Amino acid sequence: MKTNKIIFKTFAISSLFLVAACGNSSNKDTIENNENPDTVSHIQHESLQQNFAHKDIIILKNPNLLEEENENKLKEVIKAYLAMKNAFIVADSKRIDSAAQAMLEHVKSVDPKNINGDGKEAWLQHASGYESKLTELLHIKGLEERRSYFSHLSEIVYCTIKSFKLNDMKLYAVYCPKAFDGKGAYWISETEEIRNPYSGEKMKDCGSIKEEL
Repeated sequence: MKTNKIIFKTFAISSLFLVAACGNSSNKDTIENNENPDTVSHIQHESLQQNFAHKDIIILKNPNLLEEENENKLKEVIKAYLAMKNAFIVADSKRIDSAAQAMLEHVKSVDPKNINGDGKEAWLQHASGYESKLTELLHIKGLEERRSYFSHLSEIVYCTIKSFKLNDMKLYAVYCPKAFDGKGAYWISETEEIRNPYSGEKMKDCGSIKEEL
């Protein structure tokens, strides 16, 4: 009888461990499944940024919601960038100057005091980068050298688009591995058509869409 009680107790304890183990496994699977979309998405963004020349540009995990005035001003920053990108495609220096100057003015018009939370820190960093690269680009005459500054601007633009909610803007991150003698470079496009701003006519079709923004 005593032996039977010991066997029963052992069985009961083993059963409890088994139930507990299954419960932990189920909870872990649920957590992993619930977190998986965000985790995978975040990894993809980080992996794209790992190819950037500037890997320390802030990308907010959750896009910051801007009040309407600042959102519209930020959209103008992106539109000026796209105008510059199109000017580089056709190697039009006057249009590059005009777009760069417009972009610089639009960057300065965004009011950081009206940006909430961690969005303010992100924007201040981005704005500093824009102002520095645009000012330098406007003082350089050689087209190839200016394309190098444009590649840096493209990386900041990508991080801005990822960090702030910009409604009604469909954009694409595009990459050409042959740009700058095989070093590669990204740009942001408003269309799925591949028109390379880094190569002129030499490799105008080089590039592939890496992310829809």
